Amino acid sequence: MTLTRQLSAQDAFELVNARIAFEAIDRTWRLAAYVKNAFDEDYFINILESGVETGKPEGFLAPPRTYGLQFSYTF
Repeated sequence: MTLTRQLSAQDAFELVNARIAFEAIDRTWRLAAYVKNAFDEDYFINILESGVETGKPEGFLAPPRTYGLQFSYTF
């Protein structure tokens, strides 16, 4: 393993996403709540190992915890 590869390694982590939805019996509407990255883990989604300019790996952090509601209606 090269030095660059060692610098770009990241520790193991757990990623938890959840979604729950309620739907009308006639299926005309649906309400859902969701959360992504529930424990707000910091991790890289992409690591660039070239390091041509800086001499060290660079990367992009994953989005932080996000959550919301979704409502849909069918007519």
